[in-house]
Amino acid sequence: MNNKKVLIVFAVLVLLAGGLFLFQSTRSEIVKPVASEDVTADAGAILYKAEPLYAALNYNESVIANIRKDLDLFARKTSSTIFDSENLVGFTVTDGPKNEGENLVFMGGFYGIDGEIKLLITRLPDEMVRLSITNTTTNTNIDESLSLNGPNNRLIESLPVELDYYSIRYLAGESRVVVVFYEGFIQSDVDASLAHIKKFYANGQYDDSFINFTINGIGTFPLETIAQYLENPEQFSDY
Repeated sequence: MNNKKVLIVFAVLVLLAGGLFLFQSTRSEIVKPVASEDVTADAGAILYKAEPLYAALNYNESVIANIRKDLDLFARKTSSTIFDSENLVGFTVTDGPKNEGENLVFMGGFYGIDGEIKLLITRLPDEMVRLSITNTTTNTNIDESLSLNGPNNRLIESLPVELDYYSIRYLAGESRVVVVFYEGFIQSDVDASLAHIKKFYANGQYDDSFINFTINGIGTFPLETIAQYLENPEQFSDY
């Protein structure tokens, strides 16, 4: 073998060794979750070395809690490793944030699960976020099952809607969407607001507990009551 071939083989071996060392060193950063009175499985995945992630989320406790639950769901649903209800899922942030267009990317890994995990975070109005989780080693992704990538968040991303006779807004402080109908609204306004909401949900089945309907200056009612109002507004004169 001539010197040129020897150098090529040597260079390939160095690259392979470097890649193996990088992979092993990254995996060595992954922290084993430890249970305590304050750390339970029902709170979602336990996050380690996550200060950069918290800072990027403005320490929003609600968003962080949902990210923990979505990471927990991802680990339990995609891994052949068995997690029963008492087993903790641990996720360690190993890199980030990095910009990917208008999104933020964090890398990390689950303790006891092979593969590098990519968190893609899209900022939405009112400090909400959309989350995508991908195991880049296995190309596994279950975004449709995540609470932060489900229909509620896609609806929030489309808001606010502001029209003459109704508006649809997300109230971050109350974690809900409010549809407000204004004086002069008719049934077609109700139908249009519902059409906007339902297009984000499979079979149009939206979450009743997440969406409230309000007649401005009168009160919040079920849709059936709003239909009664349209038939006879005078019966609501005492509200």
